[in-house]
Amino acid sequence: QIAFNIAKEIDAKVKLLHVYNTVLLFPSTLPFAETFKDESDVSILDRIRKQMLSLCLGIDRKITNGEFPSVTYSYSLREGTVEEEINAFVHEYKPVLLVVGTKGKSNSNTRIVGNVTADIIEITNVPVIAVPENSPIERLSDIRHIVFLTNLQERDKKSFSFLVKLIKSYKEARITLLHLNLINKK
Repeated sequence: QIAFNIAKEIDAKVKLLHVYNTVLLFPSTLPFAETFKDESDVSILDRIRKQMLSLCLGIDRKITNGEFPSVTYSYSLREGTVEEEINAFVHEYKPVLLVVGTKGKSNSNTRIVGNVTADIIEITNVPVIAVPENSPIERLSDIRHIVFLTNLQERDKKSFSFLVKLIKSYKEARITLLHLNLINKK
C-alpha cells in the first residue's frame, strides 16, 4: 500500500516484482525444475502465477474501493536469487525507488533489517524503503521518523537527496543518519 501511495504522490508507476528460486526447491542438476509439480499436481511456475494474479485482483479491488490510489501498475516474475534478480531489474527498469517488505525468516526484533533487505540495499544504487511486516505506515504523511542507513559513501548522497525531496512537505518527519561500523573483536 505504501508503494502505491508514494507512486501517487510522485506521479510514478508501480512494478511488482516476485523472485522465485527453484534451486532452493530442487537440485540445480535437474533440468527444467520449474516444470516440476508440487503435491497438488500444479507446476511451481503456475502456482506462482496464480498467486500473483490473486494479489493483482486484490489490488484492483482496493483501487476500486478507494483503499489504494489509482496508479498504473504491472508485475514481473523472475527466477533466480533475489539479490541478483533485483539488481538486474534495477538495471533494466531504472526505478527511482524500491519499496521492499521486510520480515526475515526469524522475524527477530534484534535486527534492523533482514539479510535479503540488507543485501538489496548494499547492491543497488537506488533508494530503498524497507517496510516492516504489519507496519501501520500507509502513506508518507504517516511517517514521523526515518532512519537512513548509510555507509558514508558518495552514492548515499543521491539517495539522501531524493529522500529529503520526497518528504520535504512533511514538516513533522525527522531523519536520523545511521552508520554501523561493526568491528569483530577476538
